[in-house]
Amino acid sequence: MNRSAGATPPESDLLAKAAQHLTHRDYRAAHALCMEVLKANPSSAGAFHLLGILTADHGNHAKALELFDRAIAADPRHAPALAWKARSQMVLMDRAGAVETAETAAGIGSSDPLVLDTLGVVFSRAGLHERAVPFYEAAAAADPGEANYHYNLGAALQFVGRMDEARAAYEACLALAPSDTRALSGIVQITKQTADANDLARLEA
Repeated sequence: MNRSAGATPPESDLLAKAAQHLTHRDYRAAHALCMEVLKANPSSAGAFHLLGILTADHGNHAKALELFDRAIAADPRHAPALAWKARSQMVLMDRAGAVETAETAAGIGSSDPLVLDTLGVVFSRAGLHERAVPFYEAAAAADPGEANYHYNLGAALQFVGRMDEARAAYEACLALAPSDTRALSGIVQITKQTADANDLARLEA
């Protein structure tokens, strides 16, 4: 049956649009859509999750935690809310809590590359680089066109001493984002530079 012209779009459509607005930093539009969802469904885990991201983006991680907790209360297996909660906990210097929350999210599982990358970031910031690597690998495999996933993977691999793989990840990042100086710096750090073989031209560029 076709939706009537005046019908409200389903919650999933509204949340997808809100997420797109968040990606483009259009916070006002994202907030409005989340509030529209909550008006119809006051226990929408997805809406609370996106409002938490919006709040964290504005640096208010304490308030973001409250919103993520409301999402998790509505859906205890909401892996994205758990992942972003862990990220905010890490920002607030609650390392133990962040790792515990991230492990809970990891146990639930997710195929979303942004969730996977976020978990990798949490483990990296906790100093657990070996734990972070498979999450970055999964994120880069799920969305190979996102340069930042390859950079994060390269950095984690560098920390654990897997230099050839780190170099390949950094090169993958540069192939997608040639101006990413972080990746080029990483390559220079782990590659012997000689008069005949060096990255001077890329550094100058």
